[in-house]
Amino acid sequence: MLSRLGLTARYALMINGTMLAVIIVLGALFVIKLQSTSHDIREQSTAALHSSLTQQIDQYGQSITDVLAERMVNPLYALDMRALLIRLQETQDMQGVAYAFVVDNDNNVVHDGTSHIETYGRPLQVAILQLHADLELVGVHEVRTPIALAGEQLGAIHIGVSLQSAMAEGMAIDNQLATLMNSRIRDVVVEVIGYSLVMLILGLLLATVIARRFARPIRQLADYARDVGHGRRDAPPARERADEIGMLAQSLGAMSEDLRLSAGEAEYLAYHDSLTRLPNRAQLKRTLRESIARSKVDEQMLALLFIDLDEFKQVNDTLGHEAGDEFLTVVASRLTDCLSVWNDANDSGATLARLGGDEFTVVMRHVRDAAETEKLAAAILRTLSEPIEAKGHAFAIGASIGITLSPRDGDDLNVLLRNADRAMYRAKERGRNTYCQFDKSMDGTATRQLSLEADLRDVLNNHDLKLEYQPIVRAATGEVVAVEALCRWHHPVLGYVQPSRFVQLAEQSGQIEHLDQFVISQLTADLRDLNDAGFTRLEAAANIASLHHKDPMIIEHIAERLDHHNLHGSRLRIEVREKSIMRHLERAALATGKLADLGVAIWIDDFGTRIATLKHIDVLPISGIKIHSDFVDGISTGKNQRIVAQAITDMCHNLDLPVIAEGVEHQPQLEYLQAINCDYAQGYLFARPMPLEALISYMKRQQKGNDEGLVVLREHTGQVVP
Repeated sequence: MLSRLGLTARYALMINGTMLAVIIVLGALFVIKLQSTSHDIREQSTAALHSSLTQQIDQYGQSITDVLAERMVNPLYALDMRALLIRLQETQDMQGVAYAFVVDNDNNVVHDGTSHIETYGRPLQVAILQLHADLELVGVHEVRTPIALAGEQLGAIHIGVSLQSAMAEGMAIDNQLATLMNSRIRDVVVEVIGYSLVMLILGLLLATVIARRFARPIRQLADYARDVGHGRRDAPPARERADEIGMLAQSLGAMSEDLRLSAGEAEYLAYHDSLTRLPNRAQLKRTLRESIARSKVDEQMLALLFIDLDEFKQVNDTLGHEAGDEFLTVVASRLTDCLSVWNDANDSGATLARLGGDEFTVVMRHVRDAAETEKLAAAILRTLSEPIEAKGHAFAIGASIGITLSPRDGDDLNVLLRNADRAMYRAKERGRNTYCQFDKSMDGTATRQLSLEADLRDVLNNHDLKLEYQPIVRAATGEVVAVEALCRWHHPVLGYVQPSRFVQLAEQSGQIEHLDQFVISQLTADLRDLNDAGFTRLEAAANIASLHHKDPMIIEHIAERLDHHNLHGSRLRIEVREKSIMRHLERAALATGKLADLGVAIWIDDFGTRIATLKHIDVLPISGIKIHSDFVDGISTGKNQRIVAQAITDMCHNLDLPVIAEGVEHQPQLEYLQAINCDYAQGYLFARPMPLEALISYMKRQQKGNDEGLVVLREHTGQVVP
C-alpha cells in the first residue's frame, strides 16, 4: 500500500511515524547536507543524461549515414542526380533529420535533397550556414560518413540531426529532478522545525533512510541512461514504481525502445530490397558467407542458384517500368511460395534474395548431391512457366538458372557468385528456360566475353548490325523534324543483345571507333535514301561514344561520308552523353568544335543524370539538350520530376537552346511538355524504332495527317526494342 503513494506522502508518513524530534541545529546541518547531495546528484544525472542522449543521437545519425553511404555508392559513382534526390529526400523525411547533403572530395555540395539543388557547388559550410539562417535551425548535431568504392573515396554524406527533441527531453527530466528535489527539501525543512531534540540517533537513522530511498533510484536511472548509449536494451530499474521516479524510468524505457526500433528500421532497409521486400545483395553476401562457414564446420555441401528471367525486357518495353515492377513482385511471390513448399517437403533451409533487376538467387544448405539442386531448379522453372499478368496483359517468360556447389566449385563468396553467374549464361546459350551446373570448362571469362567480342568483331566486319530509327517530333504540332538512329544486334544464339551491353563491350575491347564508323556510314547512306524519297530536310541523330578519344578518327570519317553522299553537315546531329563531356571536357570541346566547322549539330544526351551544369556550354558548341527519360517518366506521378523538367527547359530557353524530351509514352506527359513549351518530343507515344523502309512509310502517312494538330501514328508494329 505504501508503495502506491507519492514520494511526498511517503516521506511525510515516515517522519510523522517516528514521533521523534531531531535537534534544530543538527536538522539544519542535515538539510544543508541534503541540499548539497541533491545538487551533486542532479549535476551527475544531468551530465549523464546529456552525454547519453548526445551519444544516442550521434549513433542514430551514424547508423543512417552508414546505410546511406552504402546506398549512395552507385548513384554518386554514376552521378545519378535523380537517385541521389530520392535517397536524400527519404533521409530528410526520417525522424529527427534536419538536413542531408552529398558532397564531393573537395567538400563542395553535390546534392542538397532539393529539386533545384540551389546550393550545388557551394562549400558545405556555406550551404549549412545559409540553411541555418533560412530555417532558423538551432541545436543540430552533424554526422559525416565517407562514400567510397573499392577503397577510393567518391565523396561523403553529411546530415544534421536535430538536438531539439533531446534538449527538450533532457530539460524536462532536469526540471522534473529539480522540482522533485526541491519539493522533498521543503518537506524535510518543515518537518525538522517541529522535531524534538531528544532522539539524535533516530534522527540520523531517518536521514540515512531518506537518502537511501531518495538518491539510489535516481543514481540507478542515471547509470541506465548512460548505458543506453552503449547498446543497453533491457528494462530500466524502478520501472514498477507508481511515483515520479517510476514515471522517469518508464520515459527512459520508452526512449530506449524508440532508438531500438529506429536502428532496426535502418538495418532492415540496408539489407532488404524495397520493391519485393526480399533480402538484397548485401544480405545475400552476409547469408552466403555465414552458410559457407557453417558448411565447413558441418562438412556438408551448399548450393547457390542464380536465376535470371528470360525476355523480361519485353514487359518493360511493352507496358513500361511500372508494369515491370508489378511483374517482378509477382515473380518474387511465386519464388517465395515455391521455396516454402520445398523447405517443408525436404526439411531444408533454402533462402531467396534479389540481386537487382530481374536477377534472383537461392542459397541451399545441407545439400546431399547435385541432383537435389536440379530438382529445385526444375521446380522453380515450373513455378515461372505459368503466365503472369501485369497491367491486364499476360506474359509467359521462363528463366535461366545457373547452379554452383561448395566446396566442389569453391568456398569463397565471390567465387561462388561468379560461378553461378557463368553457369546461368551457359543456360541461356543452351536455349534459355533451363538450368545448368557449373563446371571447370566455364572458368575465366572466355566462355561468353571473348566469344561475344569475337562475334561483335565479325558482325562489324560483315556489316551485319542494323540501324532502326525513331522519329523526333515538334511537341506543339507533331511534325517530324528528325529521327534518331539506334543500333541493333540480333545474335544467332543469344537473341537480341542490349545496346548498352555491346557498346560497353566495344569500349572494353577497343572496337568502339569501328562501331561508331559503322553507324555513321549506314546513317549517311540512309539519309541519301531519304533524300531520294523526298525527305530532303529531315535531320538524323546518332549517339557517338568515341568523340572524346584522343585524336578520334570518327571526325574525319564523318566529313568523308558527308562528302561521299553529297550531304550538308546540318543534316546530321551528333549526340554525346553528359558523362563523357564532363569527364573529358577539353577533348570534347576540341572535337565538337571541329564538327561544328562541318555544320554538324552537337546535342547533349541524357541531360540531368550526371554532375553537369550549363556553365560548361559556353566552351562547347552545343545546339540543344535532350532531357533524360527518367524525368519524363515521372511527369505523370511525381511533382519533383515535373519541376525538374520545367527547370531544365526554362534554363535552356534562356540560353537559346532547344530541348528534346525523350521517353514520352503517355498523353498526359505530352500535354505537360506542351504546357512548359518543350520544343521537341520522342517516344513510344509517337512511334517505336523502325527500319528505314518502315520509316519512309511512316513519314508518308505523317505527311497526309492534319498539320494543325498533333499526329500520333501507331500503325507501325515492328519488334519492340528499347
